[in-house]
Amino acid sequence: MEQLAVTQGKDELANATLIHTGLLGCSLVQPVIAVSLECLELYHQLQHQQLLFSVQVMVKMLCALQNVSVHTS
Repeated sequence: MEQLAVTQGKDELANATLIHTGLLGCSLVQPVIAVSLECLELYHQLQHQQLLFSVQVMVKMLCALQNVSVHTS
């Protein structure tokens, strides 16, 4: 998981700033986590080709690529 510092303009909404950087925040007001638009496009294309491709499978695949453990509840 990569961390990126993003500077928000004085009168700019958080997600507007993130979108300009190629990211989409996971919260409307104060996003702490963001997903890259490239990652979302990849998921869209995979899901379009394979209808049973789920978000959970995508998360597990991304975690495996980054050597991060997946915690399920």
